Amino acid sequence: MQLIQLPGLEVNLCCEGKTLPEYDDESFTPQANKNTKYVEVVNGATFSVEFRFLPNFPYITEDTQIQVKLDGKFGRANLLSPSQMVAYRSNQIDSIPSYNKGSWTKQMFKFADLSTDDHAVKASQMNVKKALALGTVTAEVICVKVGAPAHCQPANTFASEGKIPEKALKGRAMSIQAELSKAVACEAATYADVTYPYGHDPIATFTFKYRSRRDLQIEGIIPRSPSPVPLEDRDPDSLSAEEARELVRRLRAQREDLVRVKREGAKRQRSATVTENHDDDDGDDVTISETRSRKRSRPSADSGVELVDLTGD
Repeated sequence: MQLIQLPGLEVNLCCEGKTLPEYDDESFTPQANKNTKYVEVVNGATFSVEFRFLPNFPYITEDTQIQVKLDGKFGRANLLSPSQMVAYRSNQIDSIPSYNKGSWTKQMFKFADLSTDDHAVKASQMNVKKALALGTVTAEVICVKVGAPAHCQPANTFASEGKIPEKALKGRAMSIQAELSKAVACEAATYADVTYPYGHDPIATFTFKYRSRRDLQIEGIIPRSPSPVPLEDRDPDSLSAEEARELVRRLRAQREDLVRVKREGAKRQRSATVTENHDDDDGDDVTISETRSRKRSRPSADSGVELVDLTGD
């Protein structure tokens, strides 16, 4: 990551020795001495912050303090003289040293699972600034004056947040936090007195918003993974041996299903034919016969019916 108006300085977040790709933060407008990027990290990976100084760095003749904050909490600061910036070019901060009972140890920076809860009281106790710093690694550069060596035996007071109130995330997709590894033996660290003739404000601030791949997809920083192309639609030459065997199994199963469906269809057709023939022989045919209508008989003279002639003479 670089800054718009401060050439000769580059800061990177590295995991397992590799520089992480960066993604733009659309909610942040880059400033002259501040920048913010998203990075994809993996649970359990150790990480470091790399400071690279080039000869065109405007403050190359000044003593410099480089420091790292994890989730808003101070982690470690190193002092660099002008000759060290030119000679080493790349300076990394990857751990926090401490002194205990006559021995020096260090704990490496690492990423771990983030646990949340819904306890409203805890959420109210976490202030806004502290909550917004969750999920960030911040690198700062400050111009200083290095004095005489100092005797110091620091104890490590850094502690991860543990369980985070769900409300403190403010709707952000976060499943990973920064913490420290188990302590391992290391060489003694050296210290010096420092003054701040230009004030304590950093001349450069770099913020890395670290997220898992899924978190980045949920927040829309990177596209979601496309649905895999079915084996049936892929180029046969692109299939691995296992994929080819799976495709053969699928095609065989489809063929067996097709044969079974055809057999069942044929059985149903034969059954329907037999039923129709049986219905024709059940003796329930209806016969329609035609009968002639009988002529109406005239009444005879002796039938007891009197005939009256209504015509005139």
